[in-house]
Parts: sequence; C-alpha cells; structure tokens
Amino acid sequence: GYLTLTAHPSYDLLKNGCASSHTIKGTESITSLKARKYRMRWQKAGSIEIEPVLTDGTQLFEEDDGKDTFTTHNPWIVRCHNLQIQRFLSSSGSPREFLLLENLTARYTFPCILDLKMGTRQYADDASEEKRRSLDAKTAATTSSPLGLRICGMQVYQQNLGYYKCHNKYFGRSLNVEGFRQTLYHFLHDGIRFRFDILLPLIDRLQALTEAIEQLESFRFYTSSLLILYEGKGPDGNSNDCSEAPPPPPPKETVFTKKPPPSPVDVRMIDFAHSVYSPKDKGPDEGYLFGLRNLITQLQTLKQDNLSAATEALQLKYDNASTKKIEVASRATNN
Repeated sequence: GYLTLTAHPSYDLLKNGCASSHTIKGTESITSLKARKYRMRWQKAGSIEIEPVLTDGTQLFEEDDGKDTFTTHNPWIVRCHNLQIQRFLSSSGSPREFLLLENLTARYTFPCILDLKMGTRQYADDASEEKRRSLDAKTAATTSSPLGLRICGMQVYQQNLGYYKCHNKYFGRSLNVEGFRQTLYHFLHDGIRFRFDILLPLIDRLQALTEAIEQLESFRFYTSSLLILYEGKGPDGNSNDCSEAPPPPPPKETVFTKKPPPSPVDVRMIDFAHSVYSPKDKGPDEGYLFGLRNLITQLQTLKQDNLSAATEALQLKYDNASTKKIEVASRATNN
C-alpha cells in the first residue's frame, strides 16, 4: 500500500505571500494550498516508490542523467534508501544498531550541498590487493589523482529556475580538472549571481581546517569526505520562490545566551569508517592536506576570475554612462 504524506504550509507565511512557485499558481487561494500530497510506497520486491501528486507538472529536482529528468525528490537519496532496504531483506533479521546522525541541512530553507571525496588514497589498511588495485585505478582516472578531490554528490538551488540541480558520484568521476573547476563555479552560482558572500567565508574556513589538520600527528582520514553546505536563498534574504514572513522577536540576550552570528557556510569532515590513528604513520595526512590545499587554490582562482569579470562589467557600465554624457553635451552645444 501507500503512505500518503501531506504537507501543511504555515498559514502566517502564506498570508504574508510566502509560497513556493511549485505550490501557488495564478488565483489559487490560501485554503487550496493548505495540503499538498506525495505518496510513498514500499513495494513487495523491496524498494521505495515515490509518486508525486502535482497537477501543474512542476518539480523541484533536476538530475544530470542526460535525460533532463525532473522529480519532486533528490533521486540519489531514493536510490540509496532502496539499496539499504535490499541489504535489510538479505540479512538474517537479527537486531541492528545504528548511530543517530545530525541532519546538517535542517537549518536551511534551500540547502546547497557539495560532497567531496578527499585525498589521494581511497582504500583502508585492511583492503585486499585486488581492491587496492581497483581503487588506485579509479583514483588515477579521476580528479582524485591530480587534485586529491573528487565530487561524490552535489545539489544547488537555482533561484532563476526555482528548483535544484543535482549531480551524483558518476558525474564526479567523469570530470577532469577543468570540469571540476566549472562544477565548483556552478555550485557557487545560484543562476542569478555568483555567491561571493559564500565564497569568502568558505575559503577562511578551509584555511582554518588546513591549519588544524597540519597539527594532527599520525591521523589518516582514508576514504573520508568533506561536506560543504550553505543557504540557497540570496544575499538579500529572498529567493524567487519565497519571501518569509517576519520572524518572531528573538529572546532577550544575556551573557549566557549570547552567541556569535552563524557562518553562512558550513564545512564538515564526514565518513570516518576507515580513518585510523597509527603511531607508525609520521606527520599529518598529506593526502588529505593535498586535497584541501588544491580546493583552496581552485576557490581562490574562482575568486580572482569573478572579481575580474565584475570589475570589467562595472568598467563597461561606467564607459557607457560616460559616452552618453558626452553625446548629451555635444547635442547641447550644437543646439
């Protein structure tokens, strides 16, 4: 059977004009927007099927699969859930223990996420020789070799389109160094503007992380990843889809409750299943540091390129304005 999920937008947000372009069309009333349904079905074969109930045909995610596939959900997440279900079904049915993980995207309205596989070595100490050869070949054929970085997944909200663009790990494996740089640019571009407000604090946080890892003697973060998250709403606090209602007044601050303002970008080291601490390994993890330093270099290059482009645009605007002033002055003289 189906499990029907019904979403109820906040009445205050709707009253103040806050509604997704996917949910408010034409003359729809607030009442008609109070419930939008999506149906999820767990099939007997052991997979999840999500059936959108959208009459206007609009979707929220575009997957880069060469087919211009649009869905109401991130397609890679559903694939991973289906894989996990298959593992459960093939197990003996004995109880399993799980770690409860933090949802890092919970504080974002339009979370933009980049998952980077870090380092030049992608296998654990206990990997077989066959697996080591296979993973070394994969590293040599991707950006993991020249950069110590490989894109494993990405979603970025496009303000001009009103939906996310997604890339999976297979897309990341297909990239060369130039393709990696272009994808990094698209991760920091919302379809309207390049997000300097994200780029600059991101570089600062990566530099601080580099300095911290340089001090970690004998730690090795094999096969781990770096997760980068930021808010897809524009620097002015708005997106094309939604203008939030005024938030409630914050509680009165005291010396105990006062906190520094949150950074617009979050950087997290994740996936430590094969990380080790071994005194026989001297110094910090140079493979991980190689990837971090190259990521900073790539971002600094984007910074310079886009600053140059912005400067040229301002100069052109100034030159055009000056030309118009000269034309007006010439006409006045002739008259």
